[in-house]
Amino acid sequence: MKRFLGAFATVLIIAAAALVPARDAMAQNVASIVYDFGVYPTQAGANTRFVLDQGTVTSLLMKNPDGTPAQDLAGNYTADPAAVKGFISSLASIYDVPGCASLNQDVEAQYLTAAITLGRNDGGHIPSVMVTNPNVAQIQNAALQQQALLEQQAKEAVERQAREQAEREAKVKAEQERQKEEAEKAIEQKEKEEEEKKKELGLETKEENKEEKTEEKTEEEAAALTGQTYIDIDISDQKLWYFENGQAKLVSDIVTGNAGRHHDTPTGTYQIYGKQRNRTLRGDDYEAFVKYWMPFVGHYGIHDASWRGSFGGSIYQNNGSHGCVNMPTRTAATLYDLVSVGTTVIIHE
Repeated sequence: MKRFLGAFATVLIIAAAALVPARDAMAQNVASIVYDFGVYPTQAGANTRFVLDQGTVTSLLMKNPDGTPAQDLAGNYTADPAAVKGFISSLASIYDVPGCASLNQDVEAQYLTAAITLGRNDGGHIPSVMVTNPNVAQIQNAALQQQALLEQQAKEAVERQAREQAEREAKVKAEQERQKEEAEKAIEQKEKEEEEKKKELGLETKEENKEEKTEEKTEEEAAALTGQTYIDIDISDQKLWYFENGQAKLVSDIVTGNAGRHHDTPTGTYQIYGKQRNRTLRGDDYEAFVKYWMPFVGHYGIHDASWRGSFGGSIYQNNGSHGCVNMPTRTAATLYDLVSVGTTVIIHE
């Protein structure tokens, strides 16, 4: 008999344990209850959503003598009426608006008791609120609506400013493109007019002149140089040409004398009268080391200028040399190997 009663008691305990829900699971379920006060007038600064956390739920349960949450024979937790009443009262102190609206504490106490006992989870409970002064509520709602309107207007103003700024930037860009296009057209028109003027005067283009190398030379000079070896330096074009037996062997951009400071490179026909490597050139206000030195008259000569970053164009007009002909080191080295003492040098505008 004792064995039978012991086995029966064990079965009852296991069955009862199976009927009791897990405390953490039940508490987590109730903890998700959310009060939503968004549709009612509330005190200034009060959060329109209030969440019951697990600690608050536990504090509202009936307790055993040892302080643990009490359960009935069916395994349900039981809400403590006094604790629930106190919680609803504290909730009312946060959200009630004197003379306007107040929480229906009896209804809310019933709801919270059922939620705790039955494990209800509404996810967003809208509390029962008694509006005692509709006029005040309307005024407060109107204020909320006005605030929302102001926020919307501010948002629209920011968006409008952004659009206007984008439109202004687009207009500026379009104007810049238009001015650029007009400038390019003006340059193109000017070049066209210059070409037409040259044709009227019977002048050839520079490229055609370079093929014959007779631009701005007398007929006698051109005839004398036909099939000869010589250096042609064009100050206007800032180009140096080397011809060997009438065939162009080298062409290079150069920088001649600084016209703006009256250090012009002398024009005329000369001859290379020397060749020297690694020489330091000195003057009243300069000292420069060069690798390739090819003088043609007095202290004027052709040499490399490693200190320059670019050659050709209009550099010589304001940043030219003291009168010598500057070349890139690479082409100066090539010319140095090609020319001999006595090679003719023709310099012209």
